[in-house]
Amino acid sequence: MNILTRLESKIRRIKADRIAQSMKRDLRVSDFTIISQNCIGGVFYHDMGLPFQSPTINLFFKAPDFIRFVNSLDYYLTCELTMTMGAEYPIGYLDDVAIYFMHYNTCQEAANAWSNRCKRINRNRLLILCTDMEDFDDAVYEQWLKITYPKILFTAVNRKDRDSIFFPEFEEQGKVPDLIPDRLFYRNHRLIDTINKWAVSGGEH
Repeated sequence: MNILTRLESKIRRIKADRIAQSMKRDLRVSDFTIISQNCIGGVFYHDMGLPFQSPTINLFFKAPDFIRFVNSLDYYLTCELTMTMGAEYPIGYLDDVAIYFMHYNTCQEAANAWSNRCKRINRNRLLILCTDMEDFDDAVYEQWLKITYPKILFTAVNRKDRDSIFFPEFEEQGKVPDLIPDRLFYRNHRLIDTINKWAVSGGEH
């Protein structure tokens, strides 16, 4: 890595940290569960300096599995997690839903983390986060619309619904890229505003 690349990387990190700190100052609620399709949820908890009150940390789902998981959340959370070691990282299964534990080294580590964090779920304050990566298509979108929990979809398709955040700069690609490095998931303040609604409403979904 040359000097210019290192400098650009450092500037990028500084900008991301500033965005995160700004969002942290605006957050009014601390006890909630984010069920996230990928690492956005875990990074958000980390940015906010909050404990992981969700099992969906350091992992990802394919979009069809994730939407099925959320639409039958009570069922899948009672399923026994079975594990197998993939080529690169552990993979877990809840019945017909696959979970890719990409930031875990062993099946046991992944299973323990999942089990412990399931116990911290706040069922009265659930927020669902999803991107249109990982096999998200129109059929999956139709299932996404059925989710009854507060939810946000980060998408490169202008779907014009209240639960979507549209990224026009990625429209030609047909899906959003990794939104974490530049903290693009904080766009429009929507994530913080959605969570802060619990402070106004008294808490429950």
